[in-house]
Amino acid sequence: GGDRACWGCGKEGHMKRDCPGEKTPKGGKVTLAVSSACTTRGMADDGVWILDSGSSVHLVNDESLLRDTVDYVDSWSTANGGMLSVTKRGTVELRTVVDGSESRVDLTNVYYSKGVINNIISYGLLEEKGVYLTRRNKKSYVMRESDERRIFEVRRANGVLLVDTLGGCGKQERVNAVMAAVESGGISADAVTECTLLELQNRLG
Repeated sequence: GGDRACWGCGKEGHMKRDCPGEKTPKGGKVTLAVSSACTTRGMADDGVWILDSGSSVHLVNDESLLRDTVDYVDSWSTANGGMLSVTKRGTVELRTVVDGSESRVDLTNVYYSKGVINNIISYGLLEEKGVYLTRRNKKSYVMRESDERRIFEVRRANGVLLVDTLGGCGKQERVNAVMAAVESGGISADAVTECTLLELQNRLG
């Protein structure tokens, strides 16, 4: 079996939602201010996603990635005290290759904001649906606990977890996830790996 670690403190034995050191904000949506950690790494483009353990919502900055889109107008606070305005909500289909086979995952309830610099996936929402980061045979995966289905293959480079996904046009995109302290020597940005949500729908081929 694989070991799971809390993305809040990096210790094994509990998940971030149960972390004794974690204080969950009451009321309203909260997103981390991740732009300073990410733009300096050249991540601010449409093909890049950050899996953020500090964000309570999925966010996208390219409206064309959404399908089944509905109008949704709201403003949410960010960790740095700013405000983020959203105008749409929909579903994003993510395609990736896991152990040589294609996997398709629908990420639902994704909010569009032209003001967000990076596309963000909320790791907390994935965790609520029973999807976790795990290691098997010296490789890292995002895996669904109920059937041990490997949803995403994850690799690490310079303290960042990477998941290679296939774009809608077949071009290779990189989904970046800033990793919180999992194996000592943590990184300042509080975040994790890649993608999947509410109604997890995997289709091969």
